[in-house]
Amino acid sequence: MGAYRRHVELTDEELERLQAVMYLRPLCLGCFSYRRELVNGRQPSQEVSGFANPEHIGAIAAETRAAYRR
Repeated sequence: MGAYRRHVELTDEELERLQAVMYLRPLCLGCFSYRRELVNGRQPSQEVSGFANPEHIGAIAAETRAAYRR
């Protein structure tokens, strides 16, 4: 986090939105997985939430905010 802060200074508002923004990665992974299934001739699963664990994402966001504010 220290190295990141040398180049980027987030506002309090950005830190508060961090958890919501972190859902973009699981969304991209779910889309990629869905497309890969189609390209390989398989019927994609309707369950694409396997990449997103809200408790885990929330914990990472909280730890990141705490580390950033030190």
